[in-house]
Amino acid sequence: MKQTYTIDELGIQLNSMPTGSFNLCVAWVENSFRVCVQGAESREILYYRQYNFLQITSFKDALHELKEIVSTDVLFSDSYKSIKIGVGGRMELTPKEFATEVLPAHLQQDWPGMDIMATIPFDEALREFYDAFFPKAQYVILPLQWIMQAVEHATEKKFFVQIDAYFMSVFYATSPKDILFFNTFEFKTFEDFAYYSNLIAQELQINREETELVLSGDVVYPSKVYDTAYMYFRKVSFLETDAVVYSKLLAAYPKHQNIHLFSL
Repeated sequence: MKQTYTIDELGIQLNSMPTGSFNLCVAWVENSFRVCVQGAESREILYYRQYNFLQITSFKDALHELKEIVSTDVLFSDSYKSIKIGVGGRMELTPKEFATEVLPAHLQQDWPGMDIMATIPFDEALREFYDAFFPKAQYVILPLQWIMQAVEHATEKKFFVQIDAYFMSVFYATSPKDILFFNTFEFKTFEDFAYYSNLIAQELQINREETELVLSGDVVYPSKVYDTAYMYFRKVSFLETDAVVYSKLLAAYPKHQNIHLFSL
């Protein structure tokens, strides 16, 4: 069978994995499987690998090869102190007083310190895959993990956008405790990205001349997304967080990319 994926990796994969010395974090993000290894005590990001599946639009299309990957590579051994799995997609935030019992094929998570509950669809095939290969893992909602990093920097002059392939999550809060807006949109063109960014800014009466657009995720400088953002906002920057510590092996890695996975 022809291999339908490419691999990007940073850091040095260890030949042996002493039990309890490392943490493993994994996530399926659109058409890619992303993996990072942390020091169990230092929580430094020591290694990162990304499997990019070509011409694949759903997890089920990649399932056969993923099973082979995780069942044969020592990287996915059962020697980690902890394993966390990030679940991505269209998240909903609901005040706890209005939250209902979690629906089938959904994952629900409490936002620590906030009276808010996060809920996200959880593909049945994806859950079965994780349960089979990582039965002791803890599930974490990726968009909530991103918001928890972004909200620490929230002011009325900052507007946050996370890019995961062709999904953009938009978040706005006037302070770490005053949450005003969150939503996720699929964009196919850079014009779509501009449209949603400006639509939300307009609805929230955000002054684009004075407000900083803070980007994170699958966006780099220079790029079409960055250039499009800069056309409509006077200030554009990248989100960084103290929750992520990088080893010297990844010192040059862009600190805003995979911020949700790396901070698990």
